[in-house]
This record gives sequence, C-alpha cells and structure tokens, in this order.
Amino acid sequence: MKPTDTPLQIIWIHGWGSNQFVWRPIIQYLSTYSHYHPSFATAKKSTDFFSLTELVLTNENVILIGWSMGGMLALEIANKFPDKVEKLIMINSSTKFISSNSKFGWPETVLRKMIRNLSPAPLPTLDRFINSCFSLKSCSDESQTNFKKNLYQNDIVTNCDFSNSGLVAGLDYLLKTDITSIFLNLKTPTLWLHNHNDKIFPVGNFENMKLSLKDSAFHHFEFLPDDGHISFYLNSKLTADIIKNFIA
Repeated sequence: MKPTDTPLQIIWIHGWGSNQFVWRPIIQYLSTYSHYHPSFATAKKSTDFFSLTELVLTNENVILIGWSMGGMLALEIANKFPDKVEKLIMINSSTKFISSNSKFGWPETVLRKMIRNLSPAPLPTLDRFINSCFSLKSCSDESQTNFKKNLYQNDIVTNCDFSNSGLVAGLDYLLKTDITSIFLNLKTPTLWLHNHNDKIFPVGNFENMKLSLKDSAFHHFEFLPDDGHISFYLNSKLTADIIKNFIA
C-alpha cells in the first residue's frame, strides 16, 4: 500500500433497505481509519447509486467495503476505478442475485412481487426483508428488536436510507444485474466474507467462486459465524479483526 500522510480512507456501502448505521459496531474497532458513507436517500434510479458513491470516492488508496447489494455496487466501482480502489471487501454479497435455484439466489418472481408491494405497503415489505436477514437458528427475537431500534429508531420506512423510488431502483438493480464477468477479470485484491446460513445471498455462489478461484492471487474467501445475512453486524469485533488483517 502506498504511503500517505492522511488516515487510510474506508468507504462503506450499505445494502438495500438499510442505512450507514449498520456499520457502526465495526467502525468502533477501526478508529485509526477515516470513514465515509455514501447516502442513497436521494437516489431515484440505479445509476444514482454509483454517482452518489463516486461523490465520496475522492482519494487514492481507498478501501471499499460493501454489504449485500452494496457489495455488488462496490465491485462495479472497483472495476471502474482500479487506480483509486486499493482493496475491496465484499460482505455477504455476490455477482448475481437472481437464480431459479434457491442455493444460488432468489427467483425473479419474488423481487417483482416486492416491487409491486412497496408503494401500497412499504413497512411490511421492508420488515419482512429485515427479518429474513437473521438466522432463526442462532438469533433471538431480542436481536431483531435491538437491530431495528439501533438502525431505524423503530421507524423503518422513515429512517432507511432510501426513498420509495430508491427502494424500487435497488430491487430493479438486483433483478437485472449480473457482474460475473467483471468479477472474473478483477485484479483488485478482494476479500469475500460470507456465512453458510444466509437467506438473502445464499452461500451457493460464494462456494462456487471460492472453489473456482482457490488459487487466485487476488481473491480471498473466509466464512463468518452463522448468524444470517447480518452476521457481520452481530460479530462486529471478529469482522473488524478480519478486515484489519486484510488491509494491513
């Protein structure tokens, strides 16, 4: 990594229906770094996610960290700005969200139904999605309640970092995007963090990528504890330690 007189910049890109506070438990363990968060509150179409992220991509030697849909955005940005993004960290993400096989993704019909339901019923649509981020095997109802209180102050619709148009744009992005070819040709050192029991981004694609690129000098794969799609949040100290080891 190139020397710099300023703290290393980390840009954190959150996932669909979330906000920047999802990173707060990890950031507390990374106090020596400089942290930036793009906001998607004004996004109305999928291209806005990129332009809003690029607004905070002002330095070189940046570490880009993305979770869920934010990981897919981060991968595309790392590919577009190879001279700015020093390293990339993908958390519970993949290169494609849609699949007819539940081991690898969600069926297209589910996302189309979510899009139809967002305008008349945003709260139950978001609430069902957030509940799906947790592993029923290892997470208590209290964990879910605390998560919603800490991130959204118990008002999910108002305090998620997306307007209704932005939520629809995010689902449309997930519906149409396949960046597998970008992933296969990416030369940015990349850490992939995942867990076995993720209902949002099923582990199948992660395992396939890990197997196909086991000898890659650019891609590194590690598993997090099985706490669902939100595992990094519930295991923040462990996740922060893994991140520090990778970017050191």
